[in-house]
Amino acid sequence: MNRLTATIAMLTVLATPAFAAGYDPAANIGAAQSAPALPQSGPGVYQPRQINSFGDRVTNAIHAYPLQRSLGNNPVNEQMFIRQRANQP
Repeated sequence: MNRLTATIAMLTVLATPAFAAGYDPAANIGAAQSAPALPQSGPGVYQPRQINSFGDRVTNAIHAYPLQRSLGNNPVNEQMFIRQRANQP
């Protein structure tokens, strides 16, 4: 019985207007709705310059050979295809 009376006493103390005087739910809702949210845009994505060195052209040619072979362009010799692609500006 002591727990029940202690719980009731605590609830009556917490339910008094003195504890709720500092909290106004209507003021918090109104403040949140009245201020428009500003869009937060971060810094842009870093786009490095395209590197066009001889080694990069060779690598791109090696990667492009299987794709070009199946598209009907039909390069016959892989080494010749890579040389031609690498020497193009």
